[in-house]
Amino acid sequence: MNISKLNWYAARLAAMSWGERVHRVREAYLRRTAPLDKCVEVTKTDQLFQIEDLHLLTSQANSAFCSSAPLRPHDNIFAYGQSWPLDDSGLPQWHVLLNGSDASDIPTFKVHYRNSANLNDDVRINWELNRLTWLIPSAIQAHSTQDESARHYVVSALESYLDSDRVGYGTRWNSSIELAMQALSLTIIAGLLDVPETLPALHEQISSALLTRYEWMERFPSKYSSANNHLLAELAALSVVSGVTPSLRSQHAGYVTEFAHECAKQFNDDGLNAELATDYHLYALDLMATVLYFSPQTPHRGLQELTHKVAQATQSVVNFCGFWPRISDSDHAAVLSNVTFEENRAEWLTNFCASLLGTKFASTPSDQLSFKTSGYSFLKSSAETEEILMLLDHGYLGYGDIAGHAHADSAAIWVWMNHQPLLVESGTYSYHSRDELRDCLRSSMWHNTISLNGASTSTPDGPFLWLREKRASAKLLSISDKAATIEVDIPKNPVLPSGATHRRNVSLVGKRIEVIENVSAKVDFELASHLIFDCNYSVSEGSEDGCILLSKALENHVTVTYDTSQVNSLIETIETSPTYGKLEKSTRITFTNRQKSNQQTLTYMLECQNNPEKASTL
Repeated sequence: MNISKLNWYAARLAAMSWGERVHRVREAYLRRTAPLDKCVEVTKTDQLFQIEDLHLLTSQANSAFCSSAPLRPHDNIFAYGQSWPLDDSGLPQWHVLLNGSDASDIPTFKVHYRNSANLNDDVRINWELNRLTWLIPSAIQAHSTQDESARHYVVSALESYLDSDRVGYGTRWNSSIELAMQALSLTIIAGLLDVPETLPALHEQISSALLTRYEWMERFPSKYSSANNHLLAELAALSVVSGVTPSLRSQHAGYVTEFAHECAKQFNDDGLNAELATDYHLYALDLMATVLYFSPQTPHRGLQELTHKVAQATQSVVNFCGFWPRISDSDHAAVLSNVTFEENRAEWLTNFCASLLGTKFASTPSDQLSFKTSGYSFLKSSAETEEILMLLDHGYLGYGDIAGHAHADSAAIWVWMNHQPLLVESGTYSYHSRDELRDCLRSSMWHNTISLNGASTSTPDGPFLWLREKRASAKLLSISDKAATIEVDIPKNPVLPSGATHRRNVSLVGKRIEVIENVSAKVDFELASHLIFDCNYSVSEGSEDGCILLSKALENHVTVTYDTSQVNSLIETIETSPTYGKLEKSTRITFTNRQKSNQQTLTYMLECQNNPEKASTL
């Protein structure tokens, strides 16, 4: 075991309460004694699941999206943009990773999935395939069009999946969130195909798979520091499976109540998800809608009210921005909303929730939108052919004891021009490969914010671990429709022994963005402020000291100006990740003051210009 691994274990233990340490010991024992190759057999009719009509889901599914889903053997199946290998019958090789290795005979808790140098080794991609959410639009298309060939394909895929379902082996059983997603997908697909009424053998097989997953989720719950969206998914699946299975129905209300209670902990009072990763906000809302959708006979009032609040916040962002911004970690998880194009999932979810709850959502103000508890605020400016949108981060770093999906992005900004990205999020790329790249993508140097002495303002201790004492803390001092001021307390770190205070003033007036950094500490330091541009922008001819020109084809132009007597600039090409599993080359501009001191100010401006002949139609 190397030193970095030992350091990670030490930091992980430091983040644990005594209760969690006891839980982890017990969990390790349960893993060693897990009943491998043992499924729950269906011996009574009340163990067979029953599903009501799924008309609301089918009526709101996007027909163009569903018609493009796999519908025939040998159709391409993609997981995070990666085409999955198929067997001779044209169905997925369920247990084969993209690197060609077969995990079907490996006990699930011995499957290696950490710190690979190659994306093809990332077990997360195989997990996505085995979640079966990609098969939901195929089932909707078969149901809606009465296409018997498509129906046969979906049934064959399910039979192949279940025939390969060796309990406790391969990648499927490694994490309860994966079992939860599998259970939810199996339930939805079976309902769409009317399996209980038309396919008795498959009905029994799926029922057995649901009951077995139910037992494993109860045996291996996510608790303490892992009680984030993982726990929400598990409780959602336990709620749904107990709701559709007569023999488990006595447990249904209890799991729905527990799910509602956990959702209330994981959402702030302004309606945004406490993890502060916007894709996980949608995922949690999707799970709430799923539980309500499958609990029509026992509606939970508190869950309904929270779902309304969260959907309202989601609608407010979509209405204000014209789209849903992706900030911080993302793996694009979805359940019901996997029936439309990804860029439309936020709007789809709000519409689905409105129908589910029988309500309408309020409109939003036109020039400024702020979620002060969560720490996200939006400014907008329209001038001639330009609409400039800016998002500012002035919140806490992340949720819970480990803030697993956080990035060191305190006081960061993100900018869009005419709904197209300008200053971008660095992204995720992969949770389980290229750890050094994950460290970069989460760092302050890969965000539109500052770094001090070449280090991030918050310091991680692992791929999903930020100890509380090493997290920066931001707060919003003031905001108007044109400007905002954010203050950040930066903790000490190995290159900044005293810590520091950062005050950032940002204004958006017409086409112009101005950023003023004020930083103070007890010792001299190097201040750097970073801008990460969308991959479609490149530095143009005519750039010179004090004035950097960037352009996006013939469409958009940005001029960045700064005082060369005080400030140096460095232009570099870095890797960023717009979606999980994909990398792009982006331009990073870093400004540094020429002189170190213990109190510094740094200013720069961006002027945005859109070519009206090439204006976006969005």
